[in-house]
Amino acid sequence: MSLKYDITQRALGNQQHPNTTARAIRTGCRRFAKWCTENDLNKIAKIERKGPVNVIQDYTDYLVERGYSASTIHTYIFPVCRASQVGMNEIKKPARTCTTITRSRDPSKNARGKADLENPKYRRLVEFQRAVGIRRAELARLKGCDLVKDETNGICVRVLKGKGGKGHLQRVLPDDIDIVLRTFAGIKGDQNVFSSAEMRNNIDLHGLRAEHARKAYDYYCNMSAEEKKTLIYEMSARWLACHQGCRTDSPEFKKWYTQLWKNHGFYDLRGENYQRAVDAGCPTRYSRVELMAVSIFHLSHWRLDVTVKNYML
Repeated sequence: MSLKYDITQRALGNQQHPNTTARAIRTGCRRFAKWCTENDLNKIAKIERKGPVNVIQDYTDYLVERGYSASTIHTYIFPVCRASQVGMNEIKKPARTCTTITRSRDPSKNARGKADLENPKYRRLVEFQRAVGIRRAELARLKGCDLVKDETNGICVRVLKGKGGKGHLQRVLPDDIDIVLRTFAGIKGDQNVFSSAEMRNNIDLHGLRAEHARKAYDYYCNMSAEEKKTLIYEMSARWLACHQGCRTDSPEFKKWYTQLWKNHGFYDLRGENYQRAVDAGCPTRYSRVELMAVSIFHLSHWRLDVTVKNYML
């Protein structure tokens, strides 16, 4: 068997992966195998003799020299580390900080997308995306039956197959309910909400997703003390719904709940994230409760660091 085949099979394992994940794994393994072949490492035995960590580190250094971004390097070496049973933390690689994220942040790029944003043909899509903030592929798969209510009776848009093949419920803010209801009006349960013609555009939908996340954060920050108590209850209910079998007295729930109030309930930026926030005139401190609400209900990341560096800055 070829090196590419061996590495790919080890990376895929016996698990069933979503198409996008499997494709990324195969791409990463193919690129690694090509580099290995060019460097006289065309057999698993040769890689093992040199040491998988050393080989992957050399490959990572090669990617850095070629000018690949931190996110791309992470994507390329993840399947290789998995196939070799090497921890990602064993490899020295560029950190994925907000300064390395360029998507949606260069005002000189995507002139076509800016024109499409103002085109009346896409007004319905743009209006909905500003109100909901999901990914392009999720918008394309959305059907009439995906307007639902969650465990606390909040109106949500259901994403059956999101990033990594996982489903989630995207909460709709009160001010945006009319827009969402209007968009779904007249759409049959098995009918796509947006046509293929509407989805053929260059609009920066991820930028609108970030815009929506910031709007949601401001909304939660303006809540009264009583409303925030309700918000914490709703976040807890969502956590328990996503972790079936756990209860409020479980160690897992207590650990998550404690994180909300760590450092007096504030999430302070540090390092490059701090400097970027200062340069951009953005806050350098965020409330954990409101930030977590955005991460759970509107981004489905469940991580404050990802929410800040990818959407707030």
